[in-house]
Amino acid sequence: MRCIIVLLLLGISVVSQATEQVALVIGNSIYKHTPVLPNPQNDAADMAALLRNLQFKVTSLTDVDRNAFEDALATFGRQAAGADLALVFYAGHGIQVGGKNYLLPTDARLNDERDLRKLIPLDDVLYEASQASKLGVVIVDACRDNPLAQQLARGLGAQRSAAIGRGMSPIQRAPADVLVAFATEADATAADGTGRNSPYTTALKQHLATPGLELRLLFGRVRDSVMTVTHNQQRPYTYGSLGGEAFYLASRVERLPPASTPQRVRLAVKAT
Repeated sequence: MRCIIVLLLLGISVVSQATEQVALVIGNSIYKHTPVLPNPQNDAADMAALLRNLQFKVTSLTDVDRNAFEDALATFGRQAAGADLALVFYAGHGIQVGGKNYLLPTDARLNDERDLRKLIPLDDVLYEASQASKLGVVIVDACRDNPLAQQLARGLGAQRSAAIGRGMSPIQRAPADVLVAFATEADATAADGTGRNSPYTTALKQHLATPGLELRLLFGRVRDSVMTVTHNQQRPYTYGSLGGEAFYLASRVERLPPASTPQRVRLAVKAT
Protein backbone atom coordinates (compact mmCIF):
# COMPACT_ATOMS: atom_id res chain seq x y z
CA MET A 1 0.00 0.00 0.00
CA ARG A 2 1.23 3.41 -0.88
CA CYS A 3 -0.06 6.44 1.02
CA ILE A 4 -0.07 10.01 -0.10
CA ILE A 5 -0.69 12.34 2.82
CA VAL A 6 -1.63 15.96 2.35
CA LEU A 7 -1.92 18.17 5.42
CA LEU A 8 -3.43 21.64 5.31
CA LEU A 9 -3.51 22.84 8.88
CA LEU A 10 -4.84 26.33 9.63
CA GLY A 11 -3.24 27.78 6.54
CA ILE A 12 0.30 27.54 7.95
CA SER A 13 3.43 26.41 6.15
CA VAL A 14 7.01 26.34 7.37
CA VAL A 15 9.60 28.13 5.24
CA SER A 16 13.17 27.12 6.00
CA GLN A 17 16.33 29.19 5.96
CA ALA A 18 18.98 29.11 3.23
CA THR A 19 19.86 25.62 2.04
CA GLU A 20 23.64 26.03 2.38
CA GLN A 21 25.03 28.06 5.26
CA VAL A 22 28.66 28.26 6.34
CA ALA A 23 30.25 30.01 9.30
CA LEU A 24 33.73 30.83 10.55
CA VAL A 25 33.92 31.44 14.29
CA ILE A 26 37.12 32.73 15.92
CA GLY A 27 37.72 33.66 19.54
CA ASN A 28 41.12 35.04 20.54
CA SER A 29 41.70 35.23 24.28
CA ILE A 30 45.34 34.35 24.92
CA TYR A 31 47.59 36.94 23.29
CA LYS A 32 51.36 36.68 23.49
CA HIS A 33 52.05 40.37 24.01
CA THR A 34 49.03 41.64 25.94
CA PRO A 35 46.95 40.41 28.90
CA VAL A 36 44.46 37.59 28.46
CA LEU A 37 40.88 38.47 27.47
CA PRO A 38 38.45 36.49 29.64
CA ASN A 39 35.47 36.05 27.30
CA PRO A 40 36.36 35.45 23.62
CA GLN A 41 36.99 31.71 23.96
CA ASN A 42 33.60 31.27 25.63
CA ASP A 43 31.94 33.61 23.15
CA ALA A 44 33.28 31.58 20.23
CA ALA A 45 32.33 28.22 21.74
CA ASP A 46 28.78 29.31 22.47
CA MET A 47 28.28 30.97 19.09
CA ALA A 48 29.62 27.91 17.27
CA ALA A 49 27.18 25.65 19.12
CA LEU A 50 24.28 27.98 18.40
CA LEU A 51 25.10 28.22 14.69
CA ARG A 52 25.42 24.44 14.38
CA ASN A 53 21.93 24.15 15.84
CA LEU A 54 20.80 26.52 13.09
CA GLN A 55 22.20 24.10 10.48
CA PHE A 56 25.35 26.07 9.66
CA LYS A 57 28.48 24.23 8.62
CA VAL A 58 30.80 25.73 11.25
CA THR A 59 34.56 26.05 11.49
CA SER A 60 35.39 27.11 15.05
CA LEU A 61 38.88 28.17 16.17
CA THR A 62 40.35 29.75 19.27
CA ASP A 63 43.61 31.57 19.89
CA VAL A 64 44.79 31.65 16.29
CA ASP A 65 48.02 33.27 15.15
CA ARG A 66 48.42 35.13 11.89
CA ASN A 67 49.15 32.10 9.70
CA ALA A 68 46.24 30.10 11.11
CA PHE A 69 43.93 33.10 10.76
CA GLU A 70 44.85 33.64 7.12
CA ASP A 71 44.50 29.93 6.31
CA ALA A 72 41.09 29.74 7.98
CA LEU A 73 39.90 32.83 6.14
CA ALA A 74 41.01 31.47 2.76
CA THR A 75 39.27 28.15 3.39
CA PHE A 76 36.14 29.94 4.51
CA GLY A 77 36.13 32.05 1.35
CA ARG A 78 36.15 28.92 -0.78
CA GLN A 79 33.27 27.49 1.25
CA ALA A 80 31.35 30.75 1.00
CA ALA A 81 31.57 30.67 -2.79
CA GLY A 82 29.34 27.58 -2.78
CA ALA A 83 26.93 28.78 -0.09
CA ASP A 84 23.80 30.88 0.07
CA LEU A 85 24.77 32.51 3.36
CA ALA A 86 28.23 33.01 4.86
CA LEU A 87 28.72 34.25 8.42
CA VAL A 88 31.84 35.25 10.35
CA PHE A 89 31.91 35.77 14.10
CA TYR A 90 35.07 37.18 15.67
CA ALA A 91 35.72 37.93 19.33
CA GLY A 92 39.06 39.33 20.45
CA HIS A 93 41.17 42.42 19.95
CA GLY A 94 40.76 44.82 17.04
CA ILE A 95 42.24 48.17 16.15
CA GLN A 96 41.62 51.05 13.76
CA VAL A 97 44.52 52.97 12.24
CA GLY A 98 44.03 55.69 9.66
CA GLY A 99 40.38 54.76 9.22
CA LYS A 100 41.14 51.09 8.47
CA ASN A 101 40.05 48.27 10.75
CA TYR A 102 42.18 45.28 11.67
CA LEU A 103 41.61 42.09 13.65
CA LEU A 104 44.50 40.93 15.82
CA PRO A 105 45.89 37.39 15.70
CA THR A 106 47.35 36.12 18.95
CA ASP A 107 50.97 36.73 17.89
CA ALA A 108 50.34 40.40 17.04
CA ARG A 109 53.04 42.83 18.09
CA LEU A 110 52.59 46.54 17.41
CA ASN A 111 55.90 48.33 17.78
CA ASP A 112 55.46 50.51 14.69
CA GLU A 113 53.39 50.82 11.51
CA ARG A 114 55.27 47.98 9.80
CA ASP A 115 53.60 45.56 12.17
CA LEU A 116 50.20 46.49 10.73
CA ARG A 117 51.08 44.24 7.78
CA LYS A 118 50.91 41.28 10.15
CA LEU A 119 47.34 41.96 11.20
CA ILE A 120 44.13 40.80 9.48
CA PRO A 121 42.40 43.63 7.58
CA LEU A 122 38.68 43.56 8.25
CA ASP A 123 38.19 44.35 4.55
CA ASP A 124 39.62 40.90 3.77
CA VAL A 125 37.01 39.28 6.01
CA LEU A 126 34.20 41.24 4.34
CA TYR A 127 35.44 40.18 0.92
CA GLU A 128 35.40 36.48 1.78
CA ALA A 129 31.91 36.74 3.29
CA SER A 130 30.70 38.50 0.13
CA GLN A 131 31.39 35.35 -1.92
CA ALA A 132 28.09 33.83 -0.75
CA SER A 133 25.36 33.90 -3.38
CA LYS A 134 22.72 35.60 -1.21
CA LEU A 135 24.08 37.13 1.98
CA GLY A 136 27.23 37.66 4.02
CA VAL A 137 27.17 38.50 7.73
CA VAL A 138 30.25 39.63 9.66
CA ILE A 139 29.86 40.00 13.43
CA VAL A 140 32.73 41.69 15.26
CA ASP A 141 32.98 41.73 19.04
CA ALA A 142 36.40 43.41 19.04
CA CYS A 143 35.98 46.91 20.38
CA ARG A 144 37.64 46.31 23.74
CA ASP A 145 40.33 48.49 25.30
CA ASN A 146 43.52 47.44 23.52
CA PRO A 147 46.92 47.84 25.24
CA LEU A 148 48.64 47.13 21.92
CA ALA A 149 47.11 50.31 20.52
CA GLN A 150 48.87 52.26 23.24
CA GLN A 151 52.12 50.50 22.39
CA LEU A 152 51.71 51.41 18.72
CA ALA A 153 50.97 55.02 19.63
CA ARG A 154 54.27 55.26 21.45
CA GLY A 155 56.05 53.80 18.43
CA LEU A 156 54.43 56.25 16.02
CA GLY A 157 55.14 59.35 18.06
CA ALA A 158 52.90 62.20 19.13
CA GLN A 159 51.84 63.48 15.71
CA ARG A 160 51.25 60.23 13.83
CA SER A 161 49.61 58.47 16.77
CA ALA A 162 46.50 60.57 16.12
CA ALA A 163 45.67 58.08 13.34
CA ILE A 164 44.89 55.45 15.99
CA GLY A 165 41.25 55.64 17.01
CA ARG A 166 39.27 54.06 19.82
CA GLY A 167 37.47 50.84 19.04
CA MET A 168 36.68 50.30 15.37
CA SER A 169 36.23 52.75 12.52
CA PRO A 170 32.81 53.08 10.82
CA ILE A 171 32.37 50.97 7.70
CA GLN A 172 32.33 53.43 4.84
CA ARG A 173 31.49 50.95 2.11
CA ALA A 174 30.68 47.30 2.70
CA PRO A 175 30.40 44.89 -0.24
CA ALA A 176 26.89 44.50 -1.63
CA ASP A 177 24.65 42.19 0.39
CA VAL A 178 27.04 42.01 3.35
CA LEU A 179 25.80 43.06 6.77
CA VAL A 180 28.49 44.11 9.26
CA ALA A 181 27.60 44.13 12.96
CA PHE A 182 29.82 45.76 15.59
CA ALA A 183 29.51 45.24 19.34
CA THR A 184 29.37 49.00 19.77
CA GLU A 185 29.31 52.17 17.72
CA ALA A 186 32.39 53.43 15.92
CA ASP A 187 35.17 55.11 17.89
CA ALA A 188 33.97 53.59 21.15
CA THR A 189 34.95 50.62 23.29
CA ALA A 190 32.76 47.71 24.35
CA ALA A 191 32.54 45.93 27.69
CA ASP A 192 34.03 42.48 28.16
CA GLY A 193 31.46 41.65 30.80
CA THR A 194 31.73 39.89 34.13
CA GLY A 195 29.97 36.65 33.22
CA ARG A 196 30.71 33.84 30.81
CA ASN A 197 30.11 36.03 27.75
CA SER A 198 30.42 39.64 26.72
CA PRO A 199 27.17 41.65 26.83
CA TYR A 200 27.07 41.60 23.02
CA THR A 201 27.48 37.84 22.66
CA THR A 202 24.96 37.32 25.45
CA ALA A 203 22.42 39.30 23.42
CA LEU A 204 23.30 37.42 20.23
CA LYS A 205 22.67 34.12 22.01
CA GLN A 206 19.33 35.45 23.20
CA HIS A 207 18.01 36.51 19.79
CA LEU A 208 19.84 34.69 16.99
CA ALA A 209 17.80 31.51 17.18
CA THR A 210 14.40 33.22 17.46
CA PRO A 211 12.16 31.75 14.73
CA GLY A 212 10.53 34.27 12.44
CA LEU A 213 12.84 37.14 13.40
CA GLU A 214 14.09 38.85 10.23
CA LEU A 215 17.81 39.60 10.20
CA ARG A 216 17.64 43.38 10.41
CA LEU A 217 15.05 43.25 13.19
CA LEU A 218 17.17 40.62 14.93
CA PHE A 219 20.13 42.96 15.22
CA GLY A 220 17.80 45.71 16.37
CA ARG A 221 16.72 43.45 19.23
CA VAL A 222 20.38 42.70 20.01
CA ARG A 223 21.08 46.44 20.16
CA ASP A 224 18.19 47.04 22.54
CA SER A 225 19.27 44.21 24.85
CA VAL A 226 22.87 45.42 25.04
CA MET A 227 21.82 49.00 25.70
CA THR A 228 19.54 47.84 28.50
CA VAL A 229 22.13 45.71 30.28
CA THR A 230 24.88 48.34 29.92
CA HIS A 231 22.60 51.22 30.92
CA ASN A 232 23.02 52.83 27.49
CA GLN A 233 26.82 52.84 27.77
CA GLN A 234 27.22 50.48 24.80
CA ARG A 235 25.26 50.80 21.56
CA PRO A 236 25.79 48.07 18.92
CA TYR A 237 25.87 49.23 15.32
CA THR A 238 25.24 47.62 11.95
CA TYR A 239 26.40 48.61 8.47
CA GLY A 240 25.61 47.40 4.98
CA SER A 241 23.35 47.79 1.98
CA LEU A 242 20.96 44.86 1.71
CA GLY A 243 18.25 44.37 -0.88
CA GLY A 244 14.53 43.88 -0.40
CA GLU A 245 14.64 40.16 0.36
CA ALA A 246 13.91 39.09 3.93
CA PHE A 247 16.57 36.94 5.59
CA TYR A 248 16.14 34.59 8.54
CA LEU A 249 18.87 32.76 10.42
CA ALA A 250 16.28 30.55 12.11
CA SER A 251 13.41 29.00 10.14
CA ARG A 252 10.23 31.03 10.04
CA VAL A 253 6.50 30.30 9.90
CA GLU A 254 4.56 31.88 7.08
CA ARG A 255 0.77 32.11 6.87
CA LEU A 256 -0.86 31.22 3.60
CA PRO A 257 -3.73 33.29 2.14
CA PRO A 258 -7.15 32.39 3.60
CA ALA A 259 -8.73 29.40 1.90
CA SER A 260 -12.28 29.39 0.56
CA THR A 261 -13.13 26.18 2.42
CA PRO A 262 -13.22 25.70 6.20
CA GLN A 263 -9.73 25.31 7.70
CA ARG A 264 -9.20 21.73 8.83
CA VAL A 265 -6.77 18.88 8.46
CA ARG A 266 -7.34 16.86 5.32
CA LEU A 267 -5.96 13.36 4.94
CA ALA A 268 -5.95 11.81 1.50
CA VAL A 269 -4.96 8.16 1.17
CA LYS A 270 -4.56 6.38 -2.12
CA ALA A 271 -4.16 2.62 -2.00
CA THR A 272 -2.76 0.50 -4.79
